[in-house]
Amino acid sequence: MSEEKVWATSEDGSFEYISLTKDLVEPVLEVLRKNYILDETLSIIFGMPNNPECISEMNVWFLNTAQDGVSIVAREKATGKIAGASLNKLQDPILSTSFYADHYKACKSEGVKGLLKFTVDLEHNCDILNDCKVTSLLDIMFVATDVEFRKRGIAKKLFKVSIDVAKELKQNENVKVPINDEPLKVGIPPQIVTALCTSVITQKIAKDLNFITRSEVSLNNYTYKGKLFRDIIGNKMDFFTYVYLRI
Repeated sequence: MSEEKVWATSEDGSFEYISLTKDLVEPVLEVLRKNYILDETLSIIFGMPNNPECISEMNVWFLNTAQDGVSIVAREKATGKIAGASLNKLQDPILSTSFYADHYKACKSEGVKGLLKFTVDLEHNCDILNDCKVTSLLDIMFVATDVEFRKRGIAKKLFKVSIDVAKELKQNENVKVPINDEPLKVGIPPQIVTALCTSVITQKIAKDLNFITRSEVSLNNYTYKGKLFRDIIGNKMDFFTYVYLRI
């Protein structure tokens, strides 16, 4: 069994927040498949929930994100159940471009290609590294809480612990935990933490944690298969926010 690093425990002692390890990869992927792919706004916009090809390709994206060794898992202490996870990605100008380009080339499904293009366009338009005058960042890329454990502050705590991971890396502490048998180097330390907030919940979390909004992304400005994002999801929200936090 892989060695586990515990970052935090919930106030009531019910959950512990740990680095993702090799042994936890499969149960975490299952939580993401059942919750992120089924419920997340962009996933719904790009028609992923009922598309097996999309689910398979998102699984690869999840795994490749987790390779950086900086992802966090919420686990119920009494049962060992995975309550939620944040898959985090370290990025610099070169790695970010190649990461998305490699995925786009490998994808066949329209939905995942659409999501990749949307993400690349957004990051290109925001140019957050240049705008903040930094060379690297930690992106909170995929966050999901299992439906059984919602409304217990798990997503907010996943954000907080992810920020703690970034702060440790900035101090050149090698807190990376590999999900395979190969050790990971510290690499270029992140100077900011970013997130694309696609729900009112994550937008509130970002505000509570003092993230700065770099951009508001109107759902009336983007389309998929001829339909506005806003028309696909209804009146859930008017915009996404792309946010960052200096550490």
